[in-house]
Amino acid sequence: GQVPMRRVPFFGELPADDSLAILSVVAGGAALGLFLSFVVAFQKREEIVGELSNVKIPEMKYTERVPEPGECWGICGSRDGNFDTIERVMNSFAKKAS
Repeated sequence: GQVPMRRVPFFGELPADDSLAILSVVAGGAALGLFLSFVVAFQKREEIVGELSNVKIPEMKYTERVPEPGECWGICGSRDGNFDTIERVMNSFAKKAS
């Protein structure tokens, strides 16, 4: 049969039976948990900042790589930008005018 419905903010229409009570308990628990996580983070902010400041970021070193003779980088052509091959490939995908 027909179950009476009830409008609930943020959730829309819900059945007005025990599921509404369960939803309110779960939503309240989630809100309380979120609030308490912010409270704990605020109280322990000195320790959190201290631990984060101990993190060591590895230094990245760049070494120029010189191509070996006959080695191919991407589309085999000059490193400085011979785009003829790319242009031919891209034009082969273009729609042909009829």
